[in-house]
Amino acid sequence: MPILPWSMYTERKQMVEKELKKLEKEKYISTDVCQQVVKAHEKYYKELEHREKEERNARLSKNTSALKKNKKLNQSSPVPFAKKQLSPQQIRERNIIWSLNIGIILLLLGGIGAGN
Repeated sequence: MPILPWSMYTERKQMVEKELKKLEKEKYISTDVCQQVVKAHEKYYKELEHREKEERNARLSKNTSALKKNKKLNQSSPVPFAKKQLSPQQIRERNIIWSLNIGIILLLLGGIGAGN
């Protein structure tokens, strides 16, 4: 149950007191019962407000601790990307493969052009 704005609480309190006064005036309840109900009503809303404040504080502290944890993880030094060192032989093979692939593509394009 969400926390009521103070004005809404006072409106409810006034309505409860008004209804209890009517019941007391008509002799349906005694003055003691009227006072007990009013006190119980006040106590209920005070406890409800206190409980919701505690829950909100718990959620805030949980969120802040999670944010701090994420911040610490983000602040840790990033692992540098280690570039793989190729040997001269591997570089030579890579260049030959690229040259052969480009040659095949040019042959295919030439065949398409000659076919028209």
